[in-house]
Amino acid sequence: MLYIILIIIAIFLYKIYKGQKPKVLMSKEETMENIQTEIKEKEDKLLNKIKTNRLKDYMQTETIMFDCGRKNFLRLSERFKHDGVKFAQIVKDWMDYIEAVSDIIFVNEMLDVCTSKEANGYYKQQDELFIKIQEIEKRYKNLLGDKYIDPSKLINDEKDKTKDIEEYNDMGNLIHLKSFDGSIENWREYNEKGQEIHFKDKKGYEYWKKYNDDGEVIYCKDSDGVVRINKTL
Repeated sequence: MLYIILIIIAIFLYKIYKGQKPKVLMSKEETMENIQTEIKEKEDKLLNKIKTNRLKDYMQTETIMFDCGRKNFLRLSERFKHDGVKFAQIVKDWMDYIEAVSDIIFVNEMLDVCTSKEANGYYKQQDELFIKIQEIEKRYKNLLGDKYIDPSKLINDEKDKTKDIEEYNDMGNLIHLKSFDGSIENWREYNEKGQEIHFKDKKGYEYWKKYNDDGEVIYCKDSDGVVRINKTL
């Protein structure tokens, strides 16, 4: 139904450009209203799927893809609203984009519960959907130029926000760890052999260790006053 409507509006605009009186069953305004209504229904359905599915806490990527895609679509539909052919292509791409994102959510849900044997098929489907999305994004980018909003950049930025901060010394020992949300942070010190001798966290808890020549812990004391001595050594 949507594709037929798009063809009608493309013919309508083309005939106006040629100075001919179009013979269509509905006016340009009615056609545009029908298209906008169908787009709105599909957008609302996808948004509801993002907000209510059981993996909603892990939908950052899909949310960014939708938000960026919609902004790109709105700019393109305004820019080419008087070019019937391009407008029809832009709308068709946006509808396909929405459907692909919705299908990715379904695939992710299935990957969360399927067996390892079934997973390969879903991973293949996931790859195909991302290729489809990437090609639509490429067409939008070619039309928008520097006005294009790149979802991949925002997705990477969002992933960086959820990365823990880790620092290592020259020996490869972890000396500082801070979780992305700041709830966990600690520091460690090592001796020349790379053995941990001191630990401290953000809450003030600490412990100290001593080793024998074989690298085994023979003494450990923490900030709570607990002392552990390995008497067997």
